[in-house]
Amino acid sequence: MSKGKGKTRTKKTKSKTSSPASVVRVSGRLANLLDHVKQALYHEGLTYEELYRRMQEKLPAWEPEKLERDLKRCLGNNISFNFKKEMWQMDKSGNPGNDPFYQYLMTMGYPVTFRELLSLAQENGLGSTVVREQDFAYDGRFIRLKNGKWALTYWQVVWEVGTQELNQAARLIQKRQGPVSINYLAQELLGLGVSETNLAHALSKDTRFLEVAPGQWYLKSLLDALIADLSAPDEFAFIRQVEINALQEAELMLIIEEADASRREYILSSWDLEKGVLRLSKRMIEIFEPIDRVAYLKVATGNGELGVWFLKEQKYLAGLGPWFEEYGLEPGSKVEVSPSQEPGYIELKPSREREAEVFAEGLRVKKLVKLKKECSVTPRPLEEVCTEILQLYPKGLDLDTLGTLVGLIAGTHREELLDLLEHHPYFEQDKQGTWYCNLTMRQAYLDWQKERQEILASLESYRQQVAVTTEEFNTLYEIKTSLEEELAYLQDHHRHEEALFQAKIEELSATNEHLTLENNRLKNEYALLEQKQQELLEHVEHQGSQLVTLRTEKNKLKVKLEQTENRAMQLQSTLNQLMEDAQREVDRLKKEVVSKTHQLESLQYANKELQRNLARLHEERRQMKRQATSWPVRILMFFSGLMDRRKTIGG
Repeated sequence: MSKGKGKTRTKKTKSKTSSPASVVRVSGRLANLLDHVKQALYHEGLTYEELYRRMQEKLPAWEPEKLERDLKRCLGNNISFNFKKEMWQMDKSGNPGNDPFYQYLMTMGYPVTFRELLSLAQENGLGSTVVREQDFAYDGRFIRLKNGKWALTYWQVVWEVGTQELNQAARLIQKRQGPVSINYLAQELLGLGVSETNLAHALSKDTRFLEVAPGQWYLKSLLDALIADLSAPDEFAFIRQVEINALQEAELMLIIEEADASRREYILSSWDLEKGVLRLSKRMIEIFEPIDRVAYLKVATGNGELGVWFLKEQKYLAGLGPWFEEYGLEPGSKVEVSPSQEPGYIELKPSREREAEVFAEGLRVKKLVKLKKECSVTPRPLEEVCTEILQLYPKGLDLDTLGTLVGLIAGTHREELLDLLEHHPYFEQDKQGTWYCNLTMRQAYLDWQKERQEILASLESYRQQVAVTTEEFNTLYEIKTSLEEELAYLQDHHRHEEALFQAKIEELSATNEHLTLENNRLKNEYALLEQKQQELLEHVEHQGSQLVTLRTEKNKLKVKLEQTENRAMQLQSTLNQLMEDAQREVDRLKKEVVSKTHQLESLQYANKELQRNLARLHEERRQMKRQATSWPVRILMFFSGLMDRRKTIGG
């Protein structure tokens, strides 16, 4: 802080502060709820409900429960607030110790930190004053900003919106693709009410934004894009002329029959449905006066409210596509348009009536537009595109119109179209040069093409079968030749092999005789082995019977063994019981022996004590005896001495 300002001495203030001369605007943001409450109660008292409602407007981002809880805590804990006559009021006199600081701030006219205020007080000779920063919080004349600086309550604190916030607002509107209320922008971007910011002024100064309705803002670039789309040349304008002529005749009849000046009937065209607009003629614009040249209006629908654009200069009411789809409107459908009693709203009512000629012509154009969109996504054969176009026009089309439509939809040249028309017989041309599509002939041609393809497929299949058969024949012929050569070779070598076979047969006969003898010998040996086997079987049977006997005896012995084991277990248990009893008896006897031993030791000790006592008594007895024998002598000596004394005294 400069010394010039520091040297400016202020007069000692009284407890009553002077009234502010003028409103001071400062850029910033209040620190907390307490500062908002101070500003709300500075000029007038409010009921709790009014105060709560104002806090909601100032702090829309706060949750209602938290706001109510903190507001009650703020009113109850701060001494600058008092409740009188069912209203909350604020003490504007404040703490007298803070009066110099109030005068400093009122003189400077801008927020400063608490440290700067203390420095200024020291420069003005008030350094001995003890003031804490928290004292300002309990003084209704002071408010604190987010940056830590202090200001006066009557000052108007406004958040200055910068480029960053405006860029965020542009992105938000871009995302929503529709006008946004300024309250919504203030809440989303700043968490404040509109009155706490200069957002409206900043938006109006930024050329990117446009206020299309009271409190509703939109991006000018998006609106320009919408206008550019509506103003773009119509690719199908040349084919809509018949529909336009029928539409003009029907509208002329509507004008003649029109009776209510506050309502207008409108006949939809295919272009209206495609763009989602209503074209504004002079008689249509009359019912919207005095609306600005660009306005954002609302239309009530079954699914809520729909925003539509009123473009007076371009003569369009745009954005009605969803409404058209909701009511399933077609070209030629009638719509009743009228202004609403509520500002910013219009009323639209669909009619069940429909102009037949406009519907027929508009439906053709609508199908052409749909066909173009389909071809732009998935290209289709030129023949199908041409057929669908000519189906829509049973009376035919001249070559220029047909070529323009095909080029617009499929992107082909006139030469390709002529080649197609000449090579397909179901495309016919009359003497005037009009082309038709003979659907019956086309179906027959397609059937013939299908049969031709099937025949060609069958012929190709037969060709493949013939090729396979020829290949098999060649293979078999090669096999036959090979077999004939092999047969000739076998015939040449037959005799030599026959001689070899004869020698082999003789050799095998000799071997057979030898094997026969060997077989007889083996048979004899086999008979002997069978006899021996029989004997062994008998021996095995005998051994088996003995084994059965032994098993029986074994089982008996097992039973006896089990009985013996059971008896042994019983005896063992009895023995264990006896051993346990004997052990218990031994333990008892040991305990008795120990007890007797202790008793004996006690008796021995007592005996020794008795002997010592007896010896002591004998000793005492002897001493008493010695004493008893000396007493008579002493007595005699005593009496004799006594007698001598008496005699002496008597003499």
